[in-house]
Amino acid sequence: MTYVGNVASPSVSRERPRLLFATLVLGLMPQGLGLMAVPPVLPEMAQAFGSRGALVAQMMMSLIGLGLMLGGLASGWILDRLGPRRTLLTSLLLFAVGGSAGLFLRAPLPLLASRFVVGFVSACAATTCLSGISAQYTGTRRARALGIASALSAIAGLLSTLLSGWLAHLGGWSLAFIQFPVFGFGVFLVALVGFAQIAPLGERLSRSGRSDYHGLAAFFLMVVLLFAIMSL
Repeated sequence: MTYVGNVASPSVSRERPRLLFATLVLGLMPQGLGLMAVPPVLPEMAQAFGSRGALVAQMMMSLIGLGLMLGGLASGWILDRLGPRRTLLTSLLLFAVGGSAGLFLRAPLPLLASRFVVGFVSACAATTCLSGISAQYTGTRRARALGIASALSAIAGLLSTLLSGWLAHLGGWSLAFIQFPVFGFGVFLVALVGFAQIAPLGERLSRSGRSDYHGLAAFFLMVVLLFAIMSL
C-alpha cells in the first residue's frame, strides 16, 4: 500500500511488504544512534580540543537536541512538500554525510554544525516513518509496528554506545563516527527499494487539521522546553 496524504492504495505492500515494513520501523533508529553514539567519546574529544574542549563536548549534545526539536517542528511541513520518499532518502543521506563529519573534521564550528544537521534530519526521518506506519497499518498491526520501531531506536542507542567505546579504543574518538555513514547508507539502500513506489504527498493539511495542530501547540511547546532542559 502506498500512501498519498491520507489516501492509501494497494500497490506497494503486495509487492514489497517486508522491505516497506523494514523501512518504516528503521526510521526511528537514527535518533537513538545520533544521541547515544557520541557520549562515550566526549571526554577524549574534550582533551583533543584543548582549552575549548569542555565547551565543544557540551555543545555536541546540546546541538543535536536543538536539531531534533527544530526538525520535529519543521518535518511535517517538509514531508507535506517533498513527499515521504524524497524526505526519507534525503534525510538518510544527510544523516550519513553529516554524521561522518567527526571522521575528518577537526574545526569545532563545522563539527558542531554537523551535529545540528544530524538531529534535524533524524527528526525528519522519524516523522516520515511514523506517518507511514499510521497510513499503512491499523489496529494491532499499527501498534506492533510502532512498538518495534521504538524498540529498535532504543537498541540502536545501546549498541552504538557500546560500539563507540570499542571503536575509540581501536582508533581514537573519531573512529566512533564511522557508525553514521555505515548505518545511514545501509538504511538508505533499504528505503530506496522499500519506498520505490511511494508517491509525493498530494494533499495539504485540511482546515480541521490546522485547527487540531493549533490546539496542540501548547503541548508541543512544553515538549520543546522539556527537551531543552534535558539537553543542557
